[in-house]
Amino acid sequence: MKIQEDGVLETSSRYFFTPSSFAEQVLFYPTRVAHFFCTKDYHFSGFSEIGMQPSHHLHYMLFALAAGSMALKLDGRVFRAGKGDAVLFDCKRPHEYSALEEGVEFYWLVFDGGMMETLFDQILQIHGDQNVFPAADFGSLAARFTRLLSIASGPAHTPEIAISGVIYSILCGLFLTQKVSRTPGQAFIEKAMSYVDTHYREPLQVSDIAATAGLSASYFTRCFRQATGYSPYEYLTLKRIGAAKDLLLSSDRSIYEIACACGYNSEENFIRSFKNAVGVSPGSFRRYPV
Repeated sequence: MKIQEDGVLETSSRYFFTPSSFAEQVLFYPTRVAHFFCTKDYHFSGFSEIGMQPSHHLHYMLFALAAGSMALKLDGRVFRAGKGDAVLFDCKRPHEYSALEEGVEFYWLVFDGGMMETLFDQILQIHGDQNVFPAADFGSLAARFTRLLSIASGPAHTPEIAISGVIYSILCGLFLTQKVSRTPGQAFIEKAMSYVDTHYREPLQVSDIAATAGLSASYFTRCFRQATGYSPYEYLTLKRIGAAKDLLLSSDRSIYEIACACGYNSEENFIRSFKNAVGVSPGSFRRYPV
């Protein structure tokens, strides 16, 4: 789905969550999560029309910068964030940020929780009272963002407590100040996820993904599940379903055309996979997005 913001490329994705009253009272909960690819025209201000909406000023925001660099002005302080940095700030305080070059890629999350005021202060204190700091284990941080994006783009039955657990693990990782050595296992998982992100439109099998790591399909599947919480096939399916949702809502392509564009070998297989993941057919989703 095209995001109507200057400088945000069509390859970007953004999803919304609506927390229950239980989540708001006792859990960590997201309201928005996104993966943005931007040009140097991208800019956001807390004083913009969107930024001045009451719902925007209630929560905290976290960035994970995967490529390029950004300039930020947070509560009157000026920062520059580069590849591998995390950015954490309180949306209730004045904020604005912009891309400094072409090819900026970053994950972002708007979230909150009953303990966030204390955690926010402690995380910043550990990092020298800086809102921008190097992520000690950027690979794990990016993988957890990917997990939230997969949950958001998939069927709406993931328990809120599980989502809270992902956010809590992200926050725990922000307490680390020393770079974590990436093991060969972490490296091949990240490489495999990147391969799926690029090639999901092709008729991939788990064995194809495992081959990028030089491993057997069975051993790779066990390693992938241990590292991410889901199987390679589930990750591939969620990636395809997420892309299909965007095409269903942003284009007038036929169901068959969308099936082919998202890596399915037949319209029937696509409809079956979509219904299993989302709970409704692609046609129903196009009429009544859920």
